[in-house]
Amino acid sequence: MHPVLAVIFDVLYTVFITPLTAGNVVQSDGYHGSDTRKTDGSLSSMVTIACLTAITFVVIGIYAKSDDSGKSTTAITAMTFVLTAMALLAIVLIAVLAFRKRHEWFIAANIKENAAEKFKGKFLWLFSLGIIMKHALELAINIDCFDKEHTKDFVSAFMVVHIVSILYYCIQTGFISYFKDYKFQSSVRINYGILIVLLTNLTLWFTSIVGENEDSSLRKNDSRGIDEEIVCFHNSTIQKLREDTLPFLNPCGIEYALLATSFMLSLWPSVKKEIHDSQELEVSADMDAIEESCEEYTPLLRRRVRRTPPTEACPEELKRRSPISFFLAILFGLILNLPVIISTVLVFFDAYQSAIYRGVRYSIMVVYKLSMLIMVFILFHHITKYGKPNNVKRKLSSTEYILVFANAGTIAVCTFDFIVSLNSACYILMTENIIDIILTFLQTTLIMHSTRITIKKTVDSVIAAEYVCLLLSVCNIVLWVGDSFNNMENRVCFTADDKNTKTNKVMKYVVFPILVFYRFHASIDLFGLFSRMTKN
Repeated sequence: MHPVLAVIFDVLYTVFITPLTAGNVVQSDGYHGSDTRKTDGSLSSMVTIACLTAITFVVIGIYAKSDDSGKSTTAITAMTFVLTAMALLAIVLIAVLAFRKRHEWFIAANIKENAAEKFKGKFLWLFSLGIIMKHALELAINIDCFDKEHTKDFVSAFMVVHIVSILYYCIQTGFISYFKDYKFQSSVRINYGILIVLLTNLTLWFTSIVGENEDSSLRKNDSRGIDEEIVCFHNSTIQKLREDTLPFLNPCGIEYALLATSFMLSLWPSVKKEIHDSQELEVSADMDAIEESCEEYTPLLRRRVRRTPPTEACPEELKRRSPISFFLAILFGLILNLPVIISTVLVFFDAYQSAIYRGVRYSIMVVYKLSMLIMVFILFHHITKYGKPNNVKRKLSSTEYILVFANAGTIAVCTFDFIVSLNSACYILMTENIIDIILTFLQTTLIMHSTRITIKKTVDSVIAAEYVCLLLSVCNIVLWVGDSFNNMENRVCFTADDKNTKTNKVMKYVVFPILVFYRFHASIDLFGLFSRMTKN
């Protein structure tokens, strides 16, 4: 392969493939000495659903309180329609793949009767009938409004939305009932397919709660200022029946989304129990059998330690990295962190009130977080090139679940900041928040993915990756200090809409502390990664 093409492929793997497919190794290859090329995407899919769920909830939570109820309803409906269509396609593709692998993934002898699961399955069908009836009534109202010339395009779009929603509920319910006893094998397609379905169910659950409040507010409204298409909807003859049944049908949508989410989570391979490599299990079983059958060999087997003779020492282990790399890392860290520290200190002297200072600080933070993003890509490249996979495929630990939760809170704050900056046309702040969202996602994936592989310290690489990791840990500490001592008023300008007062308080007192915790947690985890890189 041409050297230029090899570099391009390495960059593509580092930027796109490795972060989006991070997880347990399912097949090794020896490309550039790496054994971590083919993974199942179990970790990246977990982080992705946390990020997307946080973004979706913040967007719906803000725009559902908009003064223009017609436009907000249309926007939220369009977003849920896109997710529903994607989830419908994902369910069909997973069903086709599972049916082709049914002899491997379905073993009748391993099925255990569970009365609670059967009971939940019956309620899933019951709730699906309720939510399908709700969409059918709304579809009937749209058909009734279709006769009007000026509303045909608008009503046709909503008819498509309701038809796709009905198909989604029917197919998902049938999919869960048929494949609930299958043991899906972890792969990128399965993990991301179920991820899309989970995200859709969570979004539908949240919009069902918001929609229940919106329906009551629209009934109290006298329809002035509302688009004519919505007036037609609420003046339809079928609307009276819909309003009478909404107290019974709305809870069906909420409960169905939660039940479907629980069933899909049980099918998701990313949350399955620990699975070891088959060859490793065979070796372990043989060793146990020898120890149990022959007691005279037990001391020998337990005390045997593999040692490398001094004459066979690898020349690379005798090398030491030049101290110039360490001093360059310190110099770069000072140049990078000093402006951020100074701008953070100036906040205590009310410099934040100056528009010039805010512009300079936003510019500094954009460069700072962009530098952190480049460091994350460097570490991904190092992992891809020099990492060696472990033989244990395991689920997330409790610490990793906390990290994913903190990651979701950080993404929520960044999304809120982005929407506020979008409304105020502050483009540099928008850029900072976009970079922060990408950085948070990739950094979380990197931390979790690094625990599944053994990373070597290499002295022949151009960039000292272990120092890059240490510098990234320091950068997170600097952000943690800044966010800890500067409350959210100094970070964003809140939405001026009075309807979002509760949203502002939730972001300030509940979600923003999660962002502060994430900075500290990520710093500690990255320092642990630095320690492993220097020891291996």
